[in-house]
Amino acid sequence: MNQLKRLMLLAAAAALSACGGGGSSTSGGTGALLQDPQSRSALAPAALQAVLDGQQPGLSAVLGAPTCTVTTYSIKYSTLGALGEATDATAALMVPSGPAAVCNGPHPVVIYAHGTEEKTSFDMADPAAHQESAEVAAVYAAQGYIVVAPNYAGYAGSSLRYHAYLNGSQQSIDVRDAYRAARVAFAKVSTSESGKLFLTGVSQGGYVAMATQRLMQLSADLTGVPVTAMAPISGPYAMSLLTDAVFGGSPNLGGPLFLPMVLNGYQKAYGDIYASPSDVYEAQYATGIETLVPGASSFTDLVVAGKLPQLALFAADSLPQNAGFEIFFNADHLVKTSFRNTILADITANPCAANPAGCSPSTGLRKAARRNDLRTYVPNVPSLLCGGHNDPISFWANAQATAGYFTANGMQSSRLTLLDIDSPVGSSDPYAAMKTGFQAALAATAPDDVLPAYHGFLVTPFCNLAARQFFERAGAH
Repeated sequence: MNQLKRLMLLAAAAALSACGGGGSSTSGGTGALLQDPQSRSALAPAALQAVLDGQQPGLSAVLGAPTCTVTTYSIKYSTLGALGEATDATAALMVPSGPAAVCNGPHPVVIYAHGTEEKTSFDMADPAAHQESAEVAAVYAAQGYIVVAPNYAGYAGSSLRYHAYLNGSQQSIDVRDAYRAARVAFAKVSTSESGKLFLTGVSQGGYVAMATQRLMQLSADLTGVPVTAMAPISGPYAMSLLTDAVFGGSPNLGGPLFLPMVLNGYQKAYGDIYASPSDVYEAQYATGIETLVPGASSFTDLVVAGKLPQLALFAADSLPQNAGFEIFFNADHLVKTSFRNTILADITANPCAANPAGCSPSTGLRKAARRNDLRTYVPNVPSLLCGGHNDPISFWANAQATAGYFTANGMQSSRLTLLDIDSPVGSSDPYAAMKTGFQAALAATAPDDVLPAYHGFLVTPFCNLAARQFFERAGAH
């Protein structure tokens, strides 16, 4: 759900427009720092601005002038896989420095969870190569925050040979363990934390950030530092809702990448999604798909090689098809109609409404989606849910339904902010600057580019700025 390659998506856009204190010890056997932090880069403010503008012209002006030099390290830590097996993973540790007061002394910590990446080589410790990493460095680390950004088990030097995609239990443990290890690493890189801890992330990472806050709130196995606030961005928090929407006739953009990642992760964890990949996928795509994503190739390269279809999840004659989603139904499609029909029958027989705990699905996929739906608790920290209502990848309904569940189950409205960055500026609006900036960026984007750019290139920078402002109001500095 991160920035899907624009080349692949331009056709989709055109078609849709035509259609309408560090140093703590670890416990519990995970979260151990496995090696000393490895220095990767040091970007002074001007150098970081140059990196940003090289990745997306004008991005540094959107994000604002960096104040601090950002030194990025790689750390490696112990964690668990989806089956409870011992494994390891890596994370980026970004440390601010410089003459300004905000760049010195104990720092607030932001744990940042990244969005979907189809290549297992992706590494948040390489801001020069990855725009998401550079944005995080600019928005948070360059403004005085220590950033801990896990790559997740299965990526960037991890020995795990699969990725537990959108598995709330495994991914939250993974992120918690990254922070545990980072706290040991702080003294080794001559920095320290202030006791203010914040959680954020985009898309998959928005989901993971919320799942991690849930773990830290509900588990007795804590890190020692309570979460101060969280600001997940554009996440599929309501996994049951999203799964039913996709199979019910409203597929999301990028579905031929996202669905195999979901199914691969859930099949590895639970073993009951299918008996064989050929139960789910059309014959030309079934072979090898369980290890295809995430893997060594980009989505664009997989499409060119004929390993995945570009757009369509379902057959041209598969029903229902909701208005505006017709391009996701085609003769060249990924999912067998028989598998879709089984899911549709389960949706009809066992509907899951506002409260996923109140339904009892019969299929493995819907059981897994219900199990990983985050509408199961109420956060005890100030929470900002940011996104955009026209998001074609992670539908805004995810945030609306999750916020609705929280308030219906006792969360005070004063502690919950639901921010549609693509909405009019209100009276005394604390996010007026971000909304105005978003509208300016939207107006400057060619109409055919809006759809592929919306989720990752348009909404994300302004929601990150909103998240930082939210953290500052929660007492970060």
